[in-house]
Amino acid sequence: MAYRLALLVAATRTAALKPLASPVVIGGNNGAVTAALYGKLQRMESVFDSGLGRPALVGSEKLVRQTDKILWRAYSMASVTPGDVVPKVDFIKFRGLLGSAAPLYFVDSTGFQQAASQKGLFDNLFGGGGSKPKPKPTGGSLKLPNPFGGAIEALLPPNRNDNFMGSESVTKRAPVPPPPSTKPGAPDAQLLQALTTAPDGACYVLTSSDGVEACEEALAAYPSLKATIIAPANGVQLSSDGDWVSARPQDLEGELVAPVSLGDSGEGSLDVQDLAEVAIQASLRLSRDVERRTIRVVSSGGAASTRQNENYFTNLGGEKAAQREGDVTSVDWTATFSVLEEDVEVLKSPEESDWAAGTYR
Repeated sequence: MAYRLALLVAATRTAALKPLASPVVIGGNNGAVTAALYGKLQRMESVFDSGLGRPALVGSEKLVRQTDKILWRAYSMASVTPGDVVPKVDFIKFRGLLGSAAPLYFVDSTGFQQAASQKGLFDNLFGGGGSKPKPKPTGGSLKLPNPFGGAIEALLPPNRNDNFMGSESVTKRAPVPPPPSTKPGAPDAQLLQALTTAPDGACYVLTSSDGVEACEEALAAYPSLKATIIAPANGVQLSSDGDWVSARPQDLEGELVAPVSLGDSGEGSLDVQDLAEVAIQASLRLSRDVERRTIRVVSSGGAASTRQNENYFTNLGGEKAAQREGDVTSVDWTATFSVLEEDVEVLKSPEESDWAAGTYR
């Protein structure tokens, strides 16, 4: 152990590590996309030289519960770290100031709604599976008389909204102003304003295939915000496989439900897990110092890359563990992002021989 530690220290002295970035997942109205982003970022934190710190989550208590349920099932009993949850209203109030490292904002603006509720890991134990509807009582509609008659009713004002217990009438109260209107697929203006407070940060907005134009229009009001829009290609709809479970890889190559490619148009559906993976890989491999960038994802035709899963269990369990953990599906990210005509950083997870030579890049 001491020998391995010495090799690691020697490597860090001869090759600079990536500067640390703080990922912040800003959830939408459903836990599916939020869980995909948070679950993948949480695993990337443990990968050596990913440059990513522990992710924070901005959202409501309901969203956290939805996210936790999906993480528990799809990411091997993972969960949201309670101390890293910030209500959206507080995030906007304090203008997005979270931590000291350069923030990477991943904004769910897809509006995606899960078609069916995710089943928890223990839902079917002990004959469970959720609460059963209570049977309706049978019999007649006999109603017993009120023993108090109308004595109590007589003491109440005829209209209980008119000065009942000294309160004002509902119709006389001042109307509550509606929230600022936002086009479907675009983040709200208050949130975008909060994101501009971190000049060294970068924003990755996930939206639907129909929401790209609205997203571009909303971002145009904030030219200082470095933003990348990630969306399915025209004709491609978002979906979510409720039975998908992560293979728990611990490297920088990511994990896909199906190979993807980039293009302006396509057909079929794109899993939310794959949309989230493209966003995270873009943050790792492409320059963050861009004013605007739009990435459209196609759900087929990708340069598929299948590899043996490497994680904690395969490293300790030998050949049988490797067979049990199976393979992981991904793509050649350098080839995939090459259509953007930008420099693509080639990432490489270090091996023990690299530690000694300091050549893990």
